[in-house]
Amino acid sequence: MKLAVISDVHANLEALQAVLADIEAQGINKIYCCGDIVGFGANPGKCIKLLEEKEVISVQGNQDFTVVTLQNIDWYNDEARAVIMWTYKQLWKTEKKYLLKLPVKIIRKRLSIFHGTPKSMYEGVYPDGDLKSLSSMVNTRMLFLGHTHVPFVADVNKVLIVNPGSVGMPFDGNPKASYAVVNTKNLTAGIKRVEYDIKTAAGKIIKAGLPTSIAKRLYKGV
Repeated sequence: MKLAVISDVHANLEALQAVLADIEAQGINKIYCCGDIVGFGANPGKCIKLLEEKEVISVQGNQDFTVVTLQNIDWYNDEARAVIMWTYKQLWKTEKKYLLKLPVKIIRKRLSIFHGTPKSMYEGVYPDGDLKSLSSMVNTRMLFLGHTHVPFVADVNKVLIVNPGSVGMPFDGNPKASYAVVNTKNLTAGIKRVEYDIKTAAGKIIKAGLPTSIAKRLYKGV
C-alpha cells in the first residue's frame, strides 16, 4: 500500500492543488499532513477546505496553533507575525475551530506523526541532525514530521523517518512543491517535486498586502 505525506502547505493554494493532483494521478487516496496548513500564503481558508474535502489526516503545526490563539507570537520574526495577524482576521470561526481541533500528534500501530519533533512542534530536525535520538523517541516503524521545509528520508534504528518537505514554501533551494510517497509494505519512501503556478501564488501574496519578501522567496525556494 502507498500513502502520501505532505506538510507545511502554508496557505499556498496553487501548490496544494498541484500536489493533490499528482497524488491522485498515482492512485493514492490516503494522505497524511504534518501540519502548518496556514501561514505565509494568501489562501488559508481555501486550503483548509480542500484538505477537508480530500479527508487528509493532519496534525497541528505551530503556525496553525498561533494563528488561532495568537499565543507564542513573539517566537516569530516580523515577516511571519504580519502574516499570522492577517490570517487571523481572514479565517472564519469554523476554520479556526478546525485548526484548533487538530491533534498535536498521531500515533498508530505502525506510524507516528508530529509537526516538529515528539518533544515540540517548534523544534525541527534536519537531515544532518541527531536522527538516532529522534528515532528513539517513538515506538513505531514509521515517523513522519515537517516544520523545517527541508525534505529527507532516512532509515535509522529500524525507524523510517520521513520529512516530506514543504508543499507551499520549500526552504531547500528548490522552488517546486515537495511531498513524499511511502510504501508501507516494504517500508520505503521517496520525495517527489511538483511544478506549480508560482507567479499566481506570489501575485496573491502581494495583492493581499502581505510582505513582498515572501512572494520573492517562492521563486527561489528559500
